[in-house]
Amino acid sequence: MTATSGTEPGNPREVVTPRATLWRGIVGSAPVVSSALALELGRELAINSFGDTEAVKTLATTLRSLAVAIVVGAVLFTCYRWYARRRDGARMAEQMEMLLDLDQPGREVDGITEPGPPSAPIVVGELDDQLPRRRTNDRGYEAAILRALPPRRYDSAALLAVLTVIVETPSRLPGPDAGDAAVPDVADRYAAAWSEDSSRSGSATELLALLCERGVLTLRGAQRYVLTRVPAMPDDSMVRDRPVWDAAMYALLRYHADRAAAWAVALDYVEYAGAARRWFAAAERDLRALLLGCCPPRPGDPQPPGTSTVPASALPELVRIVDALEIYYVASGDGASARFPELCGRVAAIEGMDQLVLHHDLLRIRADVDNAERMSRRYRPLRWSTGTVARGRHDSALHALAELRSRPASSPDRADVAEQLANIAEKFEKVWWLLPRADVSGEICTLINLAVVELRRGRLDAARDRLELVFTRTEGGREPGGRAHAHEITGALHWTRGEPARALRSWQAALTGYRALHDRRAIGRCLRHLGSALVVEPGYGGLVVEPPAPSREHESGRLRLHHVWQEASGWLATAATSSPLDPTTGHDAVDYLRLVRRFLAAMSISTVTAVPPLRELRSWPIPVVDPDLRT
Repeated sequence: MTATSGTEPGNPREVVTPRATLWRGIVGSAPVVSSALALELGRELAINSFGDTEAVKTLATTLRSLAVAIVVGAVLFTCYRWYARRRDGARMAEQMEMLLDLDQPGREVDGITEPGPPSAPIVVGELDDQLPRRRTNDRGYEAAILRALPPRRYDSAALLAVLTVIVETPSRLPGPDAGDAAVPDVADRYAAAWSEDSSRSGSATELLALLCERGVLTLRGAQRYVLTRVPAMPDDSMVRDRPVWDAAMYALLRYHADRAAAWAVALDYVEYAGAARRWFAAAERDLRALLLGCCPPRPGDPQPPGTSTVPASALPELVRIVDALEIYYVASGDGASARFPELCGRVAAIEGMDQLVLHHDLLRIRADVDNAERMSRRYRPLRWSTGTVARGRHDSALHALAELRSRPASSPDRADVAEQLANIAEKFEKVWWLLPRADVSGEICTLINLAVVELRRGRLDAARDRLELVFTRTEGGREPGGRAHAHEITGALHWTRGEPARALRSWQAALTGYRALHDRRAIGRCLRHLGSALVVEPGYGGLVVEPPAPSREHESGRLRLHHVWQEASGWLATAATSSPLDPTTGHDAVDYLRLVRRFLAAMSISTVTAVPPLRELRSWPIPVVDPDLRT
C-alpha cells in the first residue's frame, strides 16, 4: 500500500489500491536475491561480531526467517502470475477460436431501409378432419411449433437450426407404452400423427421446402423468412406440452446466444470491432424482440406474440443474450441502452428464472430493483458472492457520482463536494478489492472510474497510480477499450498538471485506439479534447496537425495559425455531431466551437483574407500508436 503525496490539496485518505511499480519492485528477481543475500550477510556478521549468545541466535534466526519468507513469497507470487497469464492466454485463445467462426458483414451500405416488424400470420382452420392420418405434405404440427415460438421472422441459419431439431426429435424420444389402454387425447393424436409423418420428412431443408410450399413460411429478401400462415390447431398449450417444443425453443435461443456472445467478444478486438458494431446495430432490435417475446406481459399489456413460457434448459441462453446486449450498450451508449434496465427486470420475471439464483440477482441489480450491498445471499464459489456485491456497490457509486455531476457547480459548498467525492472514492476502492482477479474488465472499469474521482478531488498522484495499474493490466492486447480510455483520462491528468504536450499525445493515442475500435462517441470526445486544446494553445498545433500540402497559398512544411484553428473547428464540429455534450450535467462548458469560429472571423477581417471555419472533419490528427492496443 502507498500513500499519496502530502502536497495534494484537501485531506487525503490512505490509498489502498496497490501500485504496479511497487509490486514489480518487490517481486523482481534482482531485488529478491539481493534482499535475501543482505539478510543472510547480516546474520553472519551478527554471529561473527557478537558471538554465539542467545540474543544473537534469536536475531540470526529472525534474519534467516525473513530471507526465506522473501524468497518463498516471491516464488508464490511468481507462480500466481504464471497461472494468471496461463488462464488469460487460454481465455484469449478460446475467444479467438470463437471469432474465427464469425462472418463479418462488411462495410455498411447507405440507403438501405430496414424492414419493419412483420405482421401477424394468418390463422387457418382446424385440421381435425385429417386425424389421425394426414398427408405427408401437410405440415400442421410443425407450423404450430413455429407459431408457438417468439419470432415471426427468421434468418435461414436460425430457422434451419430449429427445423433440424423438429425433424430429429421423434427418433430420439421413447415410444408410447404398448400396454397403456387409455384413449389418447387430442394432443396425443396430433403428436402421434406428426411423429409418423416426421419419420418420413427427411432433412431440415426438405421440411423447409414443404413449409414454404404450404405457405407457412414466405421468403423475404435474401435468406430471411417470415411466418405468414399457421393452423389454429393444435393450440399453443398442446404444443408446449411436448418435448419437441422444448427442444425447438432451446435450439432457437442457443443459436442466437452463441452468435450474440461471439460478437460481444468481437467488440473488444481491433480486427473485428467495426464489424461487431454493425452486426449489433442490425441485430439489436431482433434480439430485444426475442427476449420480450419470452417475457410475461406487464399489467395492462396485451399478450405478446410468441410465448411467455421458457423451458428451464433454455433460461441460461436468455441470460447470455442479455449479457451480450449489455456489453454492446456499454460500448455504443445509444438511446436503446436507456431501456436496458426495464428489459432486465422483465427477463428476471420469467417463470423459473428465480431458480438460477445468481443470474436472477444480477438481472435485478441491472434493473435497479435490488441493491447487492443489502443482499444476504451467499453463493459458491465465494468469488460469485463477492463479484455480485461488487457489481451492486459499483452501480451505487456510479449513481452517486452522476447525481453529484447533475448539480449546478455553484450550489453546493466545496466541503460538501469534497466529502461526497471521498465517499465515492472509498466505494470504488472497496469494489476493486471485492472483484475477482479474473474479472479483468470489471477491474479496469473500476480503476478508471476511481481515477476520474481522484482527478476531480485534485489528488493527481493517486489518479496517476490508478491509471498506471490500468496500463499494467492491459498489456499484451487485453481490454483495448479500457486501455484507450485510460489514455484519454491520462490526457486530462497531464493537462491539469500543466503538461499540454503530454496531454495531446495521450489524447492522440486514445483517438488512434478508438478509431481502431470504431467507437464513434469516444472518437468525438477525443476530437473535442484536441480541438479545444488547440483553440486555447494553438502553439502546440505542430504536434497534432498535419502540415498542409504545398501550394500557391501554403509554403511546404509550414503551419499557420489560421490552419491550426481551421482544423480545430472541423474537429469540434464533428464532435458536436458524434458526441454531443450532456446538457444534464449542470456545469457550464465553454463553447470552444463558437469561440474558434469567432477567432477565424476576426482573422478574416484583419487579414482581408477569408478564413472560413470547417463544418466537418477535413483531416485526422497525427496518430500516436500504442503497440499494446494492437492497431
